[in-house]
Amino acid sequence: MHKTAMEEFSQGHAREAEKKLYKALTSARELKISCFEAKILNSLGLVTEGLDAPSKAASHYRRALELIQGKLGNDNVVYDTIAKNLARVSVH
Repeated sequence: MHKTAMEEFSQGHAREAEKKLYKALTSARELKISCFEAKILNSLGLVTEGLDAPSKAASHYRRALELIQGKLGNDNVVYDTIAKNLARVSVH
């Protein structure tokens, strides 16, 4: 579902992508897969950023960072990527 959602987003269907990502997020939370939850939250950040909702995107990025830091720490490429995404929307 995540892959399909991001394909839709890349084709300009942000609202549909957002809906699919929220469904995927629910599944990841039910299965307690925090790294996948963080990946989905980062993707939701990208999508909501694309929908011109920077504060909502920032919220998704912050939660993704919390999950990654709790699981992998903050010295890794995943954390760095999400932190850059957060910095980008925080400038607005």
